[in-house]
Amino acid sequence: MRALCALPAVLLLAACARKPEASAAVAGEYKLSEWLSLPKNDPKHVASRDSGQLWNETVALEKSIGAYPARFHDETERQAAYQKWSDLLLDARALDWPPGSDERRFWVFGELYRQGYDLGIRPAAEAADQNLSQCLAEFPASVACNFSLVNLYLSVKPTPERMERAEHSLAALRVILGPDPNEGVEVEIVYLKVAQRDAPAAQEAIDSYLEKFPNGQYAARLVRLRAKLDNGLKPTPALEP
Repeated sequence: MRALCALPAVLLLAACARKPEASAAVAGEYKLSEWLSLPKNDPKHVASRDSGQLWNETVALEKSIGAYPARFHDETERQAAYQKWSDLLLDARALDWPPGSDERRFWVFGELYRQGYDLGIRPAAEAADQNLSQCLAEFPASVACNFSLVNLYLSVKPTPERMERAEHSLAALRVILGPDPNEGVEVEIVYLKVAQRDAPAAQEAIDSYLEKFPNGQYAARLVRLRAKLDNGLKPTPALEP
């Protein structure tokens, strides 16, 4: 699908938006006070969006809840984001997806559930994992699903299995998007090494990124990160057990 091939430019911006230094456009001092619940299925709900609109609006949500944990000024702002997100999820569930849209469907559900975890919905992480894993089982060369799976695994608790699968997806993306290096892939490799608490490998990955993209959009951030590595590494905090 052309749309799936065009998505990474948008996803790459969102991918690094979830990193601690640039979490969300609405960053504030408010912190998530409690876990929210997944919306229940509503058999009477009628989808008001088609698959393309769901795709575009899911991408647009990255600006506010594409980071873990999503940051808000207060609970009112968080609830507004939750209502918008819930409406998209209910539409996705109610939609009669057209033939040939399985990859798009898996990504929309996987990404929405990943965003739900960012919002503070515990079961959403598992649902995201299921959808993205199924996507890659059927479409191993899916750029969108590979990026989303990496984003998910760098947000939840970094278990060895998750780190191995994230590494596999990044290796696949290097091949799919090659032969030239891809800035989004290279910066995610840095954060993978950070999550693995491998300081030497993270330093090497930063140096590699800076050599390939000396004026890259993440260069200044990675220079600051490189300066902190001597003090030890801590992965992104995860509420997922």
